[in-house]
Amino acid sequence: MTPDGTYYDKELETMPWPQVQARAFAKMQLQIERVYEVSPHYRRKFDDAGVRPSDIRHPDDLARIPFFEKDEERQSQRLKPPLGDHVCVDVKDVVRVHSSSGTTGLPTFFALTANDLQTWDRIIGRSYYTAGMRPGDVYALLGNLAMFVGGIPALTALNHIGVCALPIGATAGTERTLELVRELRTTVMGLTPSFAVYLGELVEQLLGIKARDLGLRRINVGC
Repeated sequence: MTPDGTYYDKELETMPWPQVQARAFAKMQLQIERVYEVSPHYRRKFDDAGVRPSDIRHPDDLARIPFFEKDEERQSQRLKPPLGDHVCVDVKDVVRVHSSSGTTGLPTFFALTANDLQTWDRIIGRSYYTAGMRPGDVYALLGNLAMFVGGIPALTALNHIGVCALPIGATAGTERTLELVRELRTTVMGLTPSFAVYLGELVEQLLGIKARDLGLRRINVGC
């Protein structure tokens, strides 16, 4: 698979939708079998619901599988710290951990293997490529670059598709952020909608130029 300037993965992105659905469901069946086999947490949930992996033969059967609620995730991590008994790999295979913000309770942790990171780079990279990012772009990351899953994973995914990523983050200060965006000839910024509006209002005051003169060709916003 090699990006061709239009598609990141042409075979996948032009595949007929019924084929995409069938392929996704087949992979899901394998995943369901795996988590049942290796995770005490998922095995208990399936058993309590009276469901076996072999029962999932059609997408409609997915309705039989109980949800994994946030409080259950926290409880799993309390009972088997730090990552919980729902994790489906040996802890020695975990190479990175991210976490939720913890604003509604204790933070929950996301354990990733090297293969997981490659998958994230490929999927997030494909999303950026589809949104128009290309080699030669300079992308200013203005979000949280700590444990937040939208920080460092975004940076490595941009690198994966050949984009130059600037890890400016959310704490550089308004004036310093705008100076870096200008001096490093940024073409794309990734940030929250409100921060984008705020920066746009202050460009002329802080840099003495119009916002349109920063040279940006795209703004990628998200909360």
